[in-house]
Amino acid sequence: MPVDIVPIEESHIDGFHRTLDFVARERRYLAFLEGPPLVSTRAFVLDQGIGTDLIRQSLAAARGFGFHRVELTVRENNTNAIELYKKVGFETEGMQRGATQVDGVYENLILMAVLF
Repeated sequence: MPVDIVPIEESHIDGFHRTLDFVARERRYLAFLEGPPLVSTRAFVLDQGIGTDLIRQSLAAARGFGFHRVELTVRENNTNAIELYKKVGFETEGMQRGATQVDGVYENLILMAVLF
């Protein structure tokens, strides 16, 4: 199934905002989901700073909206992502042992956050 990445349009904002409001209000978290393989696009976007730019812009927007904290979890073996998150200011706060199962194997999740 092809995935199209398109610039956000004004028509997307209302639905996106409602989703964020629901998650924040209910303190529910999005489940760990695995998307389709990105093999065809991975080489194109690797080492170009796109992920770093997106995260920095997202954090700037969060700060602008008055957020005090942004948190995430990342699988312990995803060292590239962990280094990226550290690079943009996230700090490790803890670990959830055996918190997720991927292909029948339990993996640890690293808890990270950035405070403004």
